[in-house]
Amino acid sequence: MNVLTHGISDRQAGFLFCLFLAVHLVMWTLLPGLTRHELDADSMMHFAWGQEWRGSYALHPPVLPWIVAGFLQTFGINNWNYLLLSQINLCIAFTAVWLLARQFFRPAQALAAVCLLEFVPYYSFLGIRLNHSSLLISLWALGTLMAYLAVMRQQLIYWVLLGFILALAMLTKYYAVMLVSAIGLWVLLSPRGRLSFRTPGPYAAAVVFLIIVVLHIQYVMAQEVETITHPQNYIYLSSLITRWTPIKFLLAQVVYVVPAVLIFLLATRSSSVQERFRAVFRVPDLPEGAGIVYMVLLLPLLATTLPGLILGVETSSRWGGPILVTAGLVLILQYPLNLTSVQCGRVVLWALGYAVIVPAVMLLALAQGTVESRYSFPGRALAEHITNLWQTTEGRPLRLVGGGWMTADSIAYHSPDHPSALQHLSFRRSPWVTEDDVRDQGIVVVCLEDDQSCIARAKSLFPRHPLEPLFIEGRDYGLSRSRSERFLVMLVPPDSPESRTGN
Repeated sequence: MNVLTHGISDRQAGFLFCLFLAVHLVMWTLLPGLTRHELDADSMMHFAWGQEWRGSYALHPPVLPWIVAGFLQTFGINNWNYLLLSQINLCIAFTAVWLLARQFFRPAQALAAVCLLEFVPYYSFLGIRLNHSSLLISLWALGTLMAYLAVMRQQLIYWVLLGFILALAMLTKYYAVMLVSAIGLWVLLSPRGRLSFRTPGPYAAAVVFLIIVVLHIQYVMAQEVETITHPQNYIYLSSLITRWTPIKFLLAQVVYVVPAVLIFLLATRSSSVQERFRAVFRVPDLPEGAGIVYMVLLLPLLATTLPGLILGVETSSRWGGPILVTAGLVLILQYPLNLTSVQCGRVVLWALGYAVIVPAVMLLALAQGTVESRYSFPGRALAEHITNLWQTTEGRPLRLVGGGWMTADSIAYHSPDHPSALQHLSFRRSPWVTEDDVRDQGIVVVCLEDDQSCIARAKSLFPRHPLEPLFIEGRDYGLSRSRSERFLVMLVPPDSPESRTGN
């Protein structure tokens, strides 16, 4: 409680920052690790993609699947490591924000800017799930930091790193074009940024960025992967209902940032309320280079909302995860306050309390009830049974598995053989599996009992092989609950007649 009365000194800030990272990482890894028997479908799909090490995939570029597969194959393929990776991603973002905040504030104030993010849902309970938007959070923060350092220090290494990080962001999700545009506009508008064009730095960044992105595009075009054309599936020009989603996107970002704003106002309650209210609408007197903090937040918000309204883009609130990563910095920059040690201490102490209490309360609540059905899928038991069935029947490792929703990806993830997944029984969607592979190695097809699309597809591809019923009884592991589920299973041994279609 000494923090509340005497505040924190700048010398304590570094230690408290490390403590904050450790508490956040441990608590938000424990919560899903103890209560979720299964990962969500997309997470297992990312591993199934990543273990094939393709240059791109049907729905998204390759960086997230590569990171997932590389991390898990190095440290162990299990739920705990996947959940840990999710929090490592956020801790990288926090570290980048801390380093950027140190350019403008004293250490204690920089720590407060980071800790305010704990109250934004994207970086707490919504950050449990690692997907393409959440991976952009760390890349967004790193890209912003590198852009600032490149312009303000004019060292070539920062420009090269900027080009590389922006390229990684684009190869994570094409929505990163918003970050690229925001940084590019800031460089053009800031005096130091315009002077940069007299040096080789910006051109080096552009060359690194373009080489990586162009190579990606060439791969996608040569392999006829649908990655580039997939974004058009979000556009509905004639739909009035779809035009409501950009408005919901903007409102969601406002709602998500409200807790951090309230914490900031409470922590600085000794300051003049009237003065702070006027500060919201003022043009702040910013430190040199701090405009980038506003640019990477405001431009993507507007550039997502306004074109979305015009074109009818089906936006998701989750796209705002990376955008709000500088929200804590903006709050402190916007208000004409020299945050005191006591005020900083309040923010830090409340953030640490939040990171401990909220996951603990959620853990207790989930222990009394049930988790969402997608997190109680009996994936581990299913993978164990199918792997044993195949090895007993065929006397060889399981190399290929096919199926519909959840089944193939879950078996690919949980099976000790980690077979390649013929997702949705589509050779086009899963180009790493060919008809020759099926003939040479055989395949197990697993469909949920009520997945009519999967069942019809299996019968069409392998008409000579029956689908047999399978009942998997759920097994609970502590607070992690698993439901029972009925499946249909087809074993197609090697050297069977090939499938009748290649699409």
